[in-house]
Amino acid sequence: KKSAKGTLRMVAFEDNGFKVCYIPSLSLSAYGDSMKEAKEMMKNVLDDFFRSLFSLSEIKIMNELNKLGWKSNKLLRKNFSNIAPFIDKDGILNNFNLPKETIVKEELINIDE
Repeated sequence: KKSAKGTLRMVAFEDNGFKVCYIPSLSLSAYGDSMKEAKEMMKNVLDDFFRSLFSLSEIKIMNELNKLGWKSNKLLRKNFSNIAPFIDKDGILNNFNLPKETIVKEELINIDE
């Protein structure tokens, strides 16, 4: 059975009146009228992401994760870490074309899929 467990960094901000949640290491985003709604939508996005990912063969899963910057541990092949560069506030603002004064909040979320 395929599963995923771990902790991911999520950032949250407002864009054009919507609350947005973004997980840089998976390149996933979700939005809502409130932060609570955006976080609920992110749960759905993560469920869909992992359901789609787990429907693939192991080789294709590895390829998809590699594209996102994830690498498997040499000793524990099924343990992954993201080696992509840390995306700072300015990088997030640029990726979403946001004004410099946009407030970006960070939090860690636990995944158990």
